[in-house]
Amino acid sequence: MNVEIKTMTMRHYDAVLSLWSSSPGVHVQMPSDSRASIARYLRRNRRMSLVALHGRKIVGALLVGHDGRRGLLHHLAVDNSHRRQGVARQMVNEATARLKAVGVDKAWIVVLAGNAAGRDFWKSMGWNEYADSVIAGKELR
Repeated sequence: MNVEIKTMTMRHYDAVLSLWSSSPGVHVQMPSDSRASIARYLRRNRRMSLVALHGRKIVGALLVGHDGRRGLLHHLAVDNSHRRQGVARQMVNEATARLKAVGVDKAWIVVLAGNAAGRDFWKSMGWNEYADSVIAGKELR
C-alpha cells in the first residue's frame, strides 16, 4: 500500500489526535497533547514531525523534536488498516534523516514499558533499550 510521508501541520491535529487516542501503546494526556501544546511543539521543531497519508487519510503520525544535540521521537502510531506494511519504518527513517540533516547525532524514543509490540518494533529497527536508564517526569502546571 502506497503512503506519502509529509510534515505534520496543525491542520492534521484532529485526525492525528484521533489516531493517537485509538492506538494501543500511545498515551494521550492533556494538556501536553492539547491543540495549543502541539502547535507550540511543531513551531519549535519545524518540519520534524510527520504524518503518513494514504490519499487524504492520515494513517500514521510521529512527533519528532530535538534540543540541538539529541532527538526525541514519540507518539508513533499507525492505523490498524496500515500496520505491518512498512509505514512506521518509513516514518522513522524519514525522521532520523531529518534529524541528521540538522546535525543531531543521537536520538531517543519514549515507549511505555508495557507496550510489548512497540518495544519489539523499535528493537527491530536497531534501537537499544538501556537497562541503566530511567525516564522520570514531573508535572509543571
